[in-house]
Amino acid sequence: MKKAITLLMCIMLIVTFVLVGCEPSTEKPDGATSIDEFDRETTINTGKTTLFISNFNGAFGEKWLKAAAKRYEEIHKDDVYEPGKKGLQIWIDNAKQGGKDIIDGIDRSRDAIFFTEYVYYNDLVASGKVLDITQLASEKLTQYGESRSIFDKLTAEQKAYLMTDNNKIYMLPHYQAFRGITYDVDLFEKELLYFSAEKENGNDGFIVSETETRSNGPDGKANTYDDGLPATYDDFFKLCSKMKEIGITPVIWTGDHPNYFTEFLAALACDYEGLEQSMLNFTFDGTAKNLVASANAAEITSKMSATTITPNNGYLLAKQAGKYYALQFADRLLNKSTKYIDLRSVGSLSHTDTQKTYIASRFLSTENTIGMLIESNYWENEADDMGYFKTMAKQYGEDKASRSARRFGFMPFPKATQAEVGEGVTLVDYLMSGAFIRGNIGQESGKAYEKDLALDFLKFLYTDQSLVEFTEYTGCPKSLNYDIDSILNKVSYYTRNVFEMRARADVVYPFSKEPIYADNASNFNFAYFYRTTVNRGQGNTPYTIPSDAIYKDGLTGLEYFNGLAVSTSKEFWDSNYSKYFK
Repeated sequence: MKKAITLLMCIMLIVTFVLVGCEPSTEKPDGATSIDEFDRETTINTGKTTLFISNFNGAFGEKWLKAAAKRYEEIHKDDVYEPGKKGLQIWIDNAKQGGKDIIDGIDRSRDAIFFTEYVYYNDLVASGKVLDITQLASEKLTQYGESRSIFDKLTAEQKAYLMTDNNKIYMLPHYQAFRGITYDVDLFEKELLYFSAEKENGNDGFIVSETETRSNGPDGKANTYDDGLPATYDDFFKLCSKMKEIGITPVIWTGDHPNYFTEFLAALACDYEGLEQSMLNFTFDGTAKNLVASANAAEITSKMSATTITPNNGYLLAKQAGKYYALQFADRLLNKSTKYIDLRSVGSLSHTDTQKTYIASRFLSTENTIGMLIESNYWENEADDMGYFKTMAKQYGEDKASRSARRFGFMPFPKATQAEVGEGVTLVDYLMSGAFIRGNIGQESGKAYEKDLALDFLKFLYTDQSLVEFTEYTGCPKSLNYDIDSILNKVSYYTRNVFEMRARADVVYPFSKEPIYADNASNFNFAYFYRTTVNRGQGNTPYTIPSDAIYKDGLTGLEYFNGLAVSTSKEFWDSNYSKYFK
């Protein structure tokens, strides 16, 4: 009887997960009269002026935009923009179009402002279809009580990239996403999975109680946010072995999107290389200090002397040591004999089902508990929007299973060897997201007001209040400099952890203004570090997905690494990029 009840509960839980995964349409059928969770109308109100906004409604959702729209509408509720109409309605058109698709049809769109990702800025500017927003970005936000401009909130790298040669700006950064490793803090504490400061403590170097002093983490310092976490790759795999011993599956990621794991490896490589060396892959201007001359399956046996990199010899970056070490990490993680991964990671499990599986594994008797998730920092918000935390909370209690109750951490990357411990964290803001305005805005008959309105609303969305509000509703950072001290008690443990690490990290923005990059941006997407060609005695075979090549086809990390220089050979480079040689 108990087994039957357990089975029934599992079936009900699965059905609930399926139901809450449906994404409702923003716009209700004609004639419907209802309001959303922000008391905003869900049909277009013809008695008000409407400003249409295109929003990439993926992992970051739309609540942040609805909340800001509500405040803006209230400010302008008595304003008249068109004869016979009073007040303003911000209408959100949810879509999942990337930058290229939007550019192709933007001049025919009803939307005024676009929020999206994978925007290749040079193509955006060259299209001539977006509005010059230089003044908006450069003027101080004094009307909102701020002394900074939006431009002041950007990093030096962002400023250099977004300011064109004629000193114009056409796009603002949007949200920020980092690939990395999430770990279950409560599980780590319960199962004593942190490393001890005392290596010879009788528990193989792991803590024997929650109060025991933990080891220095990857930052090499005591009493910091990463204490007890694996400092090196060797530590990480020792942790995986410990998990296996006590019946925990160490790691899962989505098998349906193997590029997630590839992007993780690229991020791991950048953490080894650091900001300056990582940026060589996009600027082709500087000195490469970590190029591999020779290596075996265990170690790099020699490195090349420091080498000046220009567009003429960019192919040499295929030999960066960070790429070798990242592929060695993949080799060890994907080893079939160790069984460190949930096999759905190399199957067809969707990214949202992976999130659901991860958070549910602590509670379901049908699942092995899973310790770590390879994903981006937005995953918690995406899972919440899908209703997974709510479902678990109903089943197992708000105090145990809700988003606010669960404690997840964003693990600092372990270092390749002991020699790199203490070098700090390097993250990659890889989604290349942006916000821009349609270039022909206000040119339609009777819509002269639309340009000023769009400019004003976009500025409003980049005030500190709106940036903080974005984080409050998504748990994620916008790709600008601001603090969230005012909402620390409102966001999850995970969000606070991400912001703490972000504050300590160097951030790679994988783009540059160099012509070789600007004209070929899609070829230099940072995950494309991992195009390889391997000859195993049966001719050259190209690969682009390391997880498939290593797990399914049996390539070693070393074979994959050596193939990078074959795929991006001098001959290939000369043939494709000689026009940029100096």
